[in-house]
Amino acid sequence: MSFSPQDNFNELLKELFQLDKSDLDFGIYRIINARHDDISMFIKEILPETFSNVRSKLTTQGKEEIQNKLKQAQTKLERDFQVDFSEKEDLARKADQYGQLPLFQEPYKQYLDARDKLDRFQLAGEIENDICNELYRFFSRYYDEGDFVTKPRSGENAYMMPYNGEEVKLYWANYDQYYIKTGENFRNYTFKGEGVTVEFRLKEAETAKNNNQSQKGRVFIPAADWFHWDPEHKKLELHFHFKVPDASEKKQWGEKQSVKKENKGINENLIFNQLEPKIKATNDKDLIRLWERKTRTIGKDQVRDFHYHLHRYTSLNTADYFIHKNLKKFLQQELDYFLKNEVFCIDFLDPSWDDEMVQKAIRINVVKSGAIREIAMQIIGFLHEMEEFQRRLFEKKKFVVQCDYCMTLDRIPEAIYIEIIEYILTDRERKQLDNRIDLGFIDENAPLFGGDTEGAISYLADHDKLVIDTACLPESLKYKLLSQMENLDEQTGGVLMNSENWQGLNLMKGKFKNKVQCIYIDPPYNAKSSEIVYKNNFIASFFLPSKYIKIGLPRIS
Repeated sequence: MSFSPQDNFNELLKELFQLDKSDLDFGIYRIINARHDDISMFIKEILPETFSNVRSKLTTQGKEEIQNKLKQAQTKLERDFQVDFSEKEDLARKADQYGQLPLFQEPYKQYLDARDKLDRFQLAGEIENDICNELYRFFSRYYDEGDFVTKPRSGENAYMMPYNGEEVKLYWANYDQYYIKTGENFRNYTFKGEGVTVEFRLKEAETAKNNNQSQKGRVFIPAADWFHWDPEHKKLELHFHFKVPDASEKKQWGEKQSVKKENKGINENLIFNQLEPKIKATNDKDLIRLWERKTRTIGKDQVRDFHYHLHRYTSLNTADYFIHKNLKKFLQQELDYFLKNEVFCIDFLDPSWDDEMVQKAIRINVVKSGAIREIAMQIIGFLHEMEEFQRRLFEKKKFVVQCDYCMTLDRIPEAIYIEIIEYILTDRERKQLDNRIDLGFIDENAPLFGGDTEGAISYLADHDKLVIDTACLPESLKYKLLSQMENLDEQTGGVLMNSENWQGLNLMKGKFKNKVQCIYIDPPYNAKSSEIVYKNNFIASFFLPSKYIKIGLPRIS
């Protein structure tokens, strides 16, 4: 099946605006869906109208009217002057013979004018294809798998660097973009169809421990009661865990994952084998029809919509992406360069053409370039609105959602020391002690267990450089401790932030301005090829009170 240039361009627009994801109902897709009608109208109505304007600029009449005038003139020339149009040269011979007669000149000029306009009308169709091809060429060269890559181009495969005469120019590929490293971005996922809503919900997730990003074996598996059908609201919820499966879970759901991504995936075949009888048991015709719907593709395979969305949910929870600081400005600059140097340029002129042919070619190219710019600017406007929303959301100041301190036991004020120690020893969840054991500060044989409070206090007095973490204390006790420490800010010997880089650096600017000489962001701490000395199991031994801050990222609900 072949596609016309218009079809190819429309498919690219659907991808640019992610119209094929209109059944998704979370995050940025809600913003896209809010403009869905406007974008659809642009594709279905505004684009055809623009092409119609191109035709009207090349010829002021419709094709049917032009054909009628051509037929009338041809009939009159055949009847009154016996012109044989089956012979190419006969009309020219009759023009030499009867050219001075007014009766001949009127149908002759009408015929030539109508034929020229019809040629231009047919040319308009070719120009439409050229316009679609050029638009496709322009947008596809910057668009790559969900992102616009801001690499200025000076041709199809040639790049250039913006330069304004600076003595030294530092430039990198994503110069005008924010690089968003999401890490593990867990979220629920909703799609709709056939009057039914389906939601994949994450009930529990194990994240990588001890700052070790290479932990393996965590996968998506169904929860114990994973199937929830609400017939009144026609909503199906499927609940999952993201964890290292235990022996029974491996036996039930298998160990081999369908999604070929490290640490990600689910055995989709086993899921679907158990999901089908549950769905059919609901006896809901709409849900069954949605289950059987098969309009999606994964790779080269056509799959059920359920399979497609489950595949997306389990494989796309981690992603690095870019947000442009000014996508509109970049694309406009590139469009102007593209039009001047690749569309409206002297290369299209043939040296053998006479003046009339050159003027005609220039006029056609002006019309084509104007139409390309008009359509492209509208598309750029839509794209900029969506990108601008994400930029403002990213730049919005984030809340500090957690702030705690680590300090050695000898720094705890005497007035509250016993209360802190007794809580640590009697805490049923053993948060503080288990955390210290995990980090290797103490072992299971230490006399801190078994109820011997005096022995435990004596042990801790001899080991007063053990570190406590206020995150393991109840809120009331935590603030009681902090309120009794004098000059806490001056005693703080280090600050650890759990944040997106840009937000963390912005938070630091106020207090640490002109105090930081060098920042080493994102060291390759797990790379075998790296020479850097870095402990993967814990970040540091905190001998001074050290504050750590967690900054929350935005969530669209």
